[in-house]
Amino acid sequence: MISLKIPHAVIAQYAKDIGVNVTDAIEKKFKQHDAGSVNLLKCELLFYETIALDTAAFLALTPSAIEAEFEALYTAIPDYAVLASGSLPKIERHIPLHLLPRYKKLWSKHRAGGKKERCLCLFCKVSARAESIFNWSKFTEKNPDAVPRESLAGKFVKSLALTVCPYCSRNYIAPLTEPTNAVYRPDLDHFYAQSIYPYFALCLYNLIPSCSACNCRIKGDADFMLNKYFHPYEHDAPEQLFVLDGAGVHNVQRIDASSAFLRLQTDIDERAKKSAEFFRLPLAYESHLREACHFADSLRLIPTAALQERARLLKVDLSYLMLILNRSDDPFDESYKHRALGKLMRDMQLLFQKP
Repeated sequence: MISLKIPHAVIAQYAKDIGVNVTDAIEKKFKQHDAGSVNLLKCELLFYETIALDTAAFLALTPSAIEAEFEALYTAIPDYAVLASGSLPKIERHIPLHLLPRYKKLWSKHRAGGKKERCLCLFCKVSARAESIFNWSKFTEKNPDAVPRESLAGKFVKSLALTVCPYCSRNYIAPLTEPTNAVYRPDLDHFYAQSIYPYFALCLYNLIPSCSACNCRIKGDADFMLNKYFHPYEHDAPEQLFVLDGAGVHNVQRIDASSAFLRLQTDIDERAKKSAEFFRLPLAYESHLREACHFADSLRLIPTAALQERARLLKVDLSYLMLILNRSDDPFDESYKHRALGKLMRDMQLLFQKP
């Protein structure tokens, strides 16, 4: 679990680039509405008119601003917030009890199993139009005329220069690009699920580069809205997430992995704890217990003073030697964020590194 920062210049550039597509899509829908080929609801007209005033600013909303925008939307245009979700069961927990009967009546017209465009219920119609305006496919499709052939999503991910999944800190996610073609980019998780909040699908602070295990296998379309989870762009990661504990750890020459275990630090904040448990990090890190034990042993058996002597013999700077051994004691060094298991090793440093 690591925190991330997006440079303001990156946000400004991509919000502008994506905003052009969104604004064009809104204008197209308004023209179709005026021509009578599309019948936009009053709630849709009101929402899209508001967004069109400053699309780039909407796409640059921070996580806390996205949640505030959602709450304001529920107050001012509840019909849009509910219908755009495309599914009453998915959005029901946010709906005030006195409004539920009306939406249940509208949902009763839904026909499951078919395409949204073919269902006559308002949930499917409004959500399909929202998806066409906040067009995820257009964002993720490669531009065939660009060199290398690359999507806007791929360029955005590369601009962040990430190498490790911020949810688990276990898996590498660095994109791969050949001279003429972008081969691979990591998943982009919608922190606020695209399937429930399609109007936030292109908000840049809603896009978390992540590994497929965290994004597809575990998170899926889980609803994190207003649920107080750790957000990599919004919150500081715990200084120490894991503790190595057990009878085989303390007062021994060599740590015995068979009688040791990793556990979450007891005093981490509730957001971090909730996210660590949601992504099954305690279970996932059981498979890395041996690495943690070996690294902890190296920290205890080879203190910094011994490395200082080795650095002198090798005629290298001590800080460089500690860096390449994953033992930097610089509190501002964030190189661990770019290594798989880097956060775990950082935790072991806080526990075992000796002067």
